[in-house]
Amino acid sequence: MFTSRSFEKKFGRRSTTCGRGYTPLWPWRACFWSIFCLSAAMLLTAALLILGMAWQVSSVSVEGTHQYDAADIAENSGIRPGDSMMSFGRKNLEASLREQYPLIRSLKISRSLDGRVTLKVTEETELYYTCHHSNYYLISGKDHLVLGVSSEDLEYRAWGAMYLGFPEEARIRVGEKISFLYLPYEPVSAPSEIATYEIETDEAKEEYAYVWSFVEAIEESPMAGRVTGMELEDRYDLYLVFDGHVKIRFGNMKQLDKKIDRAVELLLKELDGTRIPAEMNVSDLQKCTYRSSYDIQLPTWAES
Repeated sequence: MFTSRSFEKKFGRRSTTCGRGYTPLWPWRACFWSIFCLSAAMLLTAALLILGMAWQVSSVSVEGTHQYDAADIAENSGIRPGDSMMSFGRKNLEASLREQYPLIRSLKISRSLDGRVTLKVTEETELYYTCHHSNYYLISGKDHLVLGVSSEDLEYRAWGAMYLGFPEEARIRVGEKISFLYLPYEPVSAPSEIATYEIETDEAKEEYAYVWSFVEAIEESPMAGRVTGMELEDRYDLYLVFDGHVKIRFGNMKQLDKKIDRAVELLLKELDGTRIPAEMNVSDLQKCTYRSSYDIQLPTWAES
């Protein structure tokens, strides 16, 4: 016969004993907590949806811009007064704005309880540009990411971008970092008087390592900030233009640090404040030369 006493004897006492003959606690308790957690999650989700609909945008402002108009960015952000505060996210908004404004490096969104939305913009500060297959590309100086493409370079020059002339094998696509189509040269033996980079290089990945090595060395030198551009196409005839009118030839990467030091010495000695075109050659440290003349031909990007 079933009684409360027999039920307690069979289940109640064993429910607190973790040994042989142990019987789990009341099954309905597990069901209760599962239902409770599910209900709480549904209520929380509903509350967030209601809050999101009630929490609306009252105004949009932009901070941190220097090259762009803040009001213009706010207008083109697509966020309007009356929109739900939960209807937009940082990742998608950042991607959309970077397509319209390539100098935007990152974006943070600040939401206030009173409905004010503040877009905090960080712009690119180190910029390069190049001409590749008749198009002009804007490049980030921090991570070598291609930011945009244009049929003209006037806007890039206005932003203070430095020109870089890359080898023809450069792979340049908007949204990607600059890479190179490595040529699979096989290491071979050759007479010592024949010095070709292909013979010296065993790894294809190192084929164009000189490009960024040269750029970084110049950017870390006393000439940084006054270099108009660099021509990197020929690894044996690397040169740059200083201050828009002095062409400095370095030859190859051999003894680059000493060549840079010698170039700085000659600049301090020879520059007289005029804008007469000049050409310096420090490719041979034993025969460094400096000549200024109006008949010296400078590259088209020299006056950037």
